[in-house]
Amino acid sequence: MFNELFHSDTYSLWAMIFYYLGAVAWLATYVMIIRRMFKDKFVEFPVIVVTGNVVWEILGGFVIYPPLPFGGNILMWGWRLGAILDIIMLYGIFKYGAKQWRSPQLVKYHHWIVVFTFLAIGAMTYTYYQAGYDLPMMFNSGMILNVVMSVLCINLFIAKPDYRFSPYIAWSKFLASSVFFMIYLILATPDAYFAGVMGVICFILDIIYINMVTKRWRATSSS
Repeated sequence: MFNELFHSDTYSLWAMIFYYLGAVAWLATYVMIIRRMFKDKFVEFPVIVVTGNVVWEILGGFVIYPPLPFGGNILMWGWRLGAILDIIMLYGIFKYGAKQWRSPQLVKYHHWIVVFTFLAIGAMTYTYYQAGYDLPMMFNSGMILNVVMSVLCINLFIAKPDYRFSPYIAWSKFLASSVFFMIYLILATPDAYFAGVMGVICFILDIIYINMVTKRWRATSSS
């Protein structure tokens, strides 16, 4: 098992370690979101974010099967575990996600919005990969989704002034995408400038989000 996880002819040991740290941090983020989702009857990540993320995970783990330069079947099954957790969150989006909308019209068509978003992002992600624009392990499309995620998380936070968002989820998301995966990218593909720019944007947005969430968390804790 150890040899399969850490054997590669092209990637350094440190690059692989940081990739796995990012993957574990993402799985931890999903678990925390699901736990709060069932507790509060509210999904802490935006509708479009969860829908886009689940179709990205499903495509990678069950449809595209992108070539994995390390990790073998173990990494692929880790990817599929992420997809399964995302599907649970998608269930939460269908059940509780309408609470995120402020417009009655959006609430009315909530389920159709989710279905359309799933199909649209799925089609874009699949054709983007097939056209040869993506990096190994679908990293470019993943970083595009992460930037959208960071923007919409801030938007949802502002739209829900009475909800106590979790700083633990904010930090876990930040570590996964803006720290561990970006260190992996620098070590593994230093000339991937597009993904690098996406990472810098994501880093800045995530710091802003952490600051906002932490301030509200402390304020509601003391009240």
